[in-house]
Amino acid sequence: GTNFAPPPPGSFPGTSAQTAQQATPPPGQMVPSAGSSLSSPQGFVTHQPPIASNVPQYFLRHEIDSRDAISQWQGRTGMIAQGGTNAVLAYRPTLLAQASVRYSDRKTNAFVTRVFAYMLPELDQAIIHWQDHEINPIDTRAVSAEPVPGSLFGDVPSSLTDNRRFTVLRRELVDMIYTTKQIRVPQSTVLSMVASPDMDFAEFRAQLQQTARERRDAEMDVLTQKYEKLIDAVDDKQQRNLTKREAEKRQLASHRRESLFTTGEAVLGLLNGRTAFTLSRISRSNVFKERSRGQLEVLEHDLQQAEEDKAQLINRYENEVQQLNEKWARVATSLEEHVITPYKKDISVDLMGIGWIPFWYQSINGQPIMLPAIGTN
Repeated sequence: GTNFAPPPPGSFPGTSAQTAQQATPPPGQMVPSAGSSLSSPQGFVTHQPPIASNVPQYFLRHEIDSRDAISQWQGRTGMIAQGGTNAVLAYRPTLLAQASVRYSDRKTNAFVTRVFAYMLPELDQAIIHWQDHEINPIDTRAVSAEPVPGSLFGDVPSSLTDNRRFTVLRRELVDMIYTTKQIRVPQSTVLSMVASPDMDFAEFRAQLQQTARERRDAEMDVLTQKYEKLIDAVDDKQQRNLTKREAEKRQLASHRRESLFTTGEAVLGLLNGRTAFTLSRISRSNVFKERSRGQLEVLEHDLQQAEEDKAQLINRYENEVQQLNEKWARVATSLEEHVITPYKKDISVDLMGIGWIPFWYQSINGQPIMLPAIGTN
């Protein structure tokens, strides 16, 4: 249904704010008795007011029949309608404006149309605050150039009959839409993702988080492979040093046995007078033994260093994993705003003129009343 401004309080007799009790009618207005015809409400006439042909007029078709209008009135007031008369359509004049806006944006690959509608009771103010009078878009198929025969017509303010003012208002409306009706959509520049204008924000956020997880996992795979290679290299070196260490231990044990054997021979050699040869063998045996001991110490140091290097690599890997997770968590929740502004040439004013809003005029419980004939949601 169309959202429109209801008549101001007191502008029509018997509005829903009034009670069902008999009330003193406004000056010049009759309150019909049961079975009598209903007189026209104040400010309304039975013939269509003469309007210049260059002033567009739009008659909105009624969406609610008179019985449903009464039912809605009963629901709003909590009162029961009795003794109603036949309802008559009564049109109330307003300024009706509606524009179609085509948005095109290569970044989002978006090509969408939005419709904006506005309804003002009169144009007595010099500056129109359009945003205060926006309504739901009107289906142009529900707009007619002719009224329903036998209807009533409200007085038309002179401000609504100046076609030159409508020409100015067209330009104002286009300027207002151009400057205030941009489409704003979330985007992530890091992930090169932009939501489409019709996409639900929760859906875009879910896609964003999924993409962020996939990018994080890809970087995590690269990082893990890098450190696996580094740690494997340390493990390989460590395994080689372990093998060398075991060999050096065996070699040192062999040199120790040889040293003991050589020392025993040396005692006999010295007793037999072979001094130079014996001392030479002892010295050479000790040299081999000390060399093996030195090699073993170096290997032990290398093995200890390898353990430290491995621990450092694991610590660095864990730190970088944490940084990577924090980075992509920020990316998944960080959004910027992408603004789609229409071109003025793509703003088309479809309606700009007098909009005749239908009401049902009838007597309920002896009171004349105006009830909306179109939806108000």
